[in-house]
Amino acid sequence: RVRINDMQGKRQALINQHAMVTQQIADLGQTFLIVEDDLQKIEDDFFESGRRIDTEAKAREDYKRSIKELEESIRNKKKAKDSLCDAQRIEPQTRLIAHNLTKQLKSLLQAKLREEV
Repeated sequence: RVRINDMQGKRQALINQHAMVTQQIADLGQTFLIVEDDLQKIEDDFFESGRRIDTEAKAREDYKRSIKELEESIRNKKKAKDSLCDAQRIEPQTRLIAHNLTKQLKSLLQAKLREEV
């Protein structure tokens, strides 16, 4: 009888140990899922950081290009202003030349008309 009780005690101990190991395996499985989820979050953060770096690099390139375009626009405006100043400076001279040519043409036409008459 003692031996049966001893065997039943050992059996119960093995059942309890099996249940404990099964619970530990389940706990490790949960821990594994948590670690796997954490690793996925870290990987996602890493790729997001890479995208941000790419976006920031592109933004810097766009900014540099915009500055170059703005500088070119300023140079073109200065050239246009210089051309306008030249035109304003030359305009009175061309008006005088046109006036003198008109007078000469008038005189030539009057002389031609006199010849014909």
